[in-house]
Parts: sequence; C-alpha cells; structure tokens
Amino acid sequence: MESRHQPAPARPGGRTLLAREALALLLTLALSALLVVMIIFATQAFASRRYDQPRGFAVYVNLIFTYFADLLRGQLSGTRNNASAWRLLLESSRRTFALLGISMLVAMPLGAGWGALMAMARRQRVRVLLFGFNTLILSLPALAILLLASELVATLTLRTGIRLTYVQGYGLDQHLLLPAGTLVLRGAAYLARALQIAHDDVLRQEWIRAARARGLSGLVLWRRHVLPALRLPAIGAVLGMLRVMVASLIIVEYLYGWGGIGRRMIDFESNSAGRPENAIAVTAALILVLLFVLIDAVGQLALRYADPRVHEL
Repeated sequence: MESRHQPAPARPGGRTLLAREALALLLTLALSALLVVMIIFATQAFASRRYDQPRGFAVYVNLIFTYFADLLRGQLSGTRNNASAWRLLLESSRRTFALLGISMLVAMPLGAGWGALMAMARRQRVRVLLFGFNTLILSLPALAILLLASELVATLTLRTGIRLTYVQGYGLDQHLLLPAGTLVLRGAAYLARALQIAHDDVLRQEWIRAARARGLSGLVLWRRHVLPALRLPAIGAVLGMLRVMVASLIIVEYLYGWGGIGRRMIDFESNSAGRPENAIAVTAALILVLLFVLIDAVGQLALRYADPRVHEL
C-alpha cells in the first residue's frame, strides 16, 4: 500500500535566502534612487511648464536620463570643475557620517541606561520625572531642540562671558556639542521609551510570573529571563533610533551650518536648470536615501537572524 504522505518541499538553503535578500536590497536601492531623482527633478522640469504638455514631460525625462548617464561616467551633470564637485560631496559626506556616528555611539548607552532607569525605578516621583522628560524630548522636533539650546548657550555666553560651546559652524571639538547633543537626545529618548515598553511587556508574561513563583527575583530573574527576552526588542529599538536620528540629520546640519550632506541637498534650486550645485544636491539626496535604506535593511536582517524561530526552520 502506497503511502499517502507527500514529501515535504525542500526549503531554500542559506545561500539561496541570502541571494534573494541581496537581490531585494539591490532592487530597493535602485527604485529608491530612481524615485528620489524623479521627485526632485519634477520641480525643475515643470517649474515653467505644465506636466501634461509634451515639451514639459520631454524635458523631465531628459533631465533624469542625463543625470544618471553623467553619474555613471563620474560626471556631476557636466559641472565645469568636476573634481572640485566630487571633493565637496565627499567632504560633506565625511562630515555627515562623523556627526551621525559619534551621535549614535553616545545615544546607544545613554538610551539603554535611560530606559533601564525608567523600567526599574521604584520611586514613583523618579519614574514620573524620567517619563515626563522622555515625553518632552520625543514631542519636540529637532528644530525646536536645536534652536532652544542655541538660544540658551548664546544667552549664557553674553551674560557670563564664558563660551560653553559654539552655536554654528563645523569642527570635531566644541562644535559637536549642540548638533550631536540634539541627535543624541532624540535618539536616546526613542531608544529609552522602546526599551521601557518592551521591558514592561516581558514582565507581564506568564513565564515570568512562574519564575517568580519558583523564588527567582532581582538580578537573577533579570539576567536569566528578562535580558534574553529583550534581545529582539532591543534590535528593533536601535533600528528605530537610527531612523529618528537620520530623519533629524538634515535640519540639524542646515540650521547649525555643519556643511554636511543635508546642507548640500538644500542647495537645489528648481529655477536654475544648468546650475552645477543642483547635481551635487541631487547626489546628496541620493546618499541620504540610500543610507536610510541600508540602515533599514541591515536592521531587518539583524531582526530576522536574531529570531530563534528562524533557526528552527
């Protein structure tokens, strides 16, 4: 008698899954780049023409095609001094990545400690104070935080004659305090709130109550049961923190005069078709969007492979 059980379909191997994920990432990057260029050049192509006019649409398509063709050849849309344009773009990228990297390194331990205090503080007044300050930082945009901090520093400098930091400019010294501080506050506040919510959710689980019933408590309970359960939420929280910081990066760089990619991107002028800075601005926007996509992709991969259910497949 023949068995009616059909053999289970073969699951794709690790290399096949990795190849699929790499292909999906490449397609996402390509579509994101095309979409950004289409949106930016639309303001330039249709500034004086309607989109439904053949001439306006032809100019639009030609701008997109010319930009990508020049970019593949290493030319920023025919700029006269191409080497200087690339040096400007690379220097702006270096400044942006330096600001983002330093801010991220400070925000991660600060947010983790802040979240731990919010989750484990026993005194109600301390919890309310930490939670209230966290809510205030999350509710204020980066624009407001940077302007308020700059005004406070300027007022203290005028009244006391002591310069705590600078309110504008670039430098890996005291110039870092205000822009990096703004990004750190926003990112750490998000990370702290996400970790605090995840911690409280873990403590409400039935298996935590069972562990407490067996006599586990304090640091032993936290180290053996709570900390391993926070691994996946922590990765997701760090990913969200990076999204918040990258989203705040443009306005912080522009207001502070940091001279990064965000500043180059805002140099775009829709009424100047042959303006060399426009190509630099579009390329800067591409770098920011691709950075955002890469951060999201790396975070999603980390979440997927950190999930123990994936290894059971």
